[in-house]
Amino acid sequence: MEDTLKPTITHAEDIGAKNEAINTELSSGGEQPQLQPRPSADPNDPLNWSLAEKRFTLIMAALMVFNAAFDAASPAAGFNSQAKDFGVPVPDMLSSIERGKRMGVWTLFFGISPYVSVLIDGIITTYASWQWMQWLNFILWGVLIFLCLFMQETLYHRQVGMQSIPPKDSFFQRIKLKKFDGSLTLRSFYKPLLAAWYPSIFFPTIYYGNIYGFGIFGSLGVLPFAFGEGYGFNAVGQGLVAISLLLGTICGEPLAGAFSDWIVRRAAKQLGGQRYPEQRLPAIWLGVSLTPVGLVIIGCTLHYEFHWIGPCIGMFITSFAIQIVSTVAFTYSMDCYDYAADDVSLLYTFGRQIFSFYVAFYIHPYVTRVGYAWAFGIYAIISGCLAVPLIILSFHGTRIRIRLGHTMEERPH
Repeated sequence: MEDTLKPTITHAEDIGAKNEAINTELSSGGEQPQLQPRPSADPNDPLNWSLAEKRFTLIMAALMVFNAAFDAASPAAGFNSQAKDFGVPVPDMLSSIERGKRMGVWTLFFGISPYVSVLIDGIITTYASWQWMQWLNFILWGVLIFLCLFMQETLYHRQVGMQSIPPKDSFFQRIKLKKFDGSLTLRSFYKPLLAAWYPSIFFPTIYYGNIYGFGIFGSLGVLPFAFGEGYGFNAVGQGLVAISLLLGTICGEPLAGAFSDWIVRRAAKQLGGQRYPEQRLPAIWLGVSLTPVGLVIIGCTLHYEFHWIGPCIGMFITSFAIQIVSTVAFTYSMDCYDYAADDVSLLYTFGRQIFSFYVAFYIHPYVTRVGYAWAFGIYAIISGCLAVPLIILSFHGTRIRIRLGHTMEERPH
């Protein structure tokens, strides 16, 4: 993979002068995606794997990210039980043509994992013990590690101008450990953070990380207090509240990945087959609009002690909106800098973890001090302000990328 962050597609008005940046064309006979990089003649090239092999790799990656968030959210519904056992008060224990659809699988698994975890946690904590929930995490990780032994390596040395086509490796040859050229240096650890220099990565990351923290960990963080103390829900009841978040995420994905792909195809047809990343951004506006609405509903219904269905509706709307934002924002940044997909992915993960942490850590003293309405109302205002750069990117994103179109090595440090 090239160590660059360069604009791969140009803006509509610059297409005539920069045709070489276009990576997909539409012919009169229909869409013919041009893969970047192009598949080689080598049958061992991951781009030439069978559809089943590609899907297995995608599902495994999705399951691993699912289990990570599943593990992190596992104590939520049984939080009060754990606090009693530890003898401390609760406050002290705090291909580009289908890229959107494929990324949607990954984000969907990540999105639903904490809700499934909370739902199961409530049942296990009530009828067994909270310790068994942690044993379940241990078992799931053990199964995933075992399945990883059967995953094929996706790193591949791409050779130009092959003299002969090598035979396809056997299954056991494809899953054995391989050695690749390269070295682990200090720069390897901070290199992904350099991607924050680019607005098409930085601003979507900041927006996504914050609303994920506000909407998801904010909702999960108040479960033991708002629903346990406020509505008298036991661990099972608190776990069932997560169904609203789960349903919102599942309902939101069809309007994210596949829908954003359709928007790109439709916009490209209107431009005679020319594509550029900002064509995907219109798909994000529904999620951007609904996020503050859902946050306000959660805060007001909890503050004024409405029926418990009120905050559940707010959680549904919020998770619905965040799923749309997650898939579209991540795919947009990947479209912009597909040669640095690993750096983009790591920066998004870093941003999500940082912003989710501070919300989850401070949510209880925060709502205790200012109340649910003010807490979630301020979250809603912040989410609206953080969406402004996305509006700017939708109109001027390509010009900005072209202006910053040098490599990471060349940019000023």
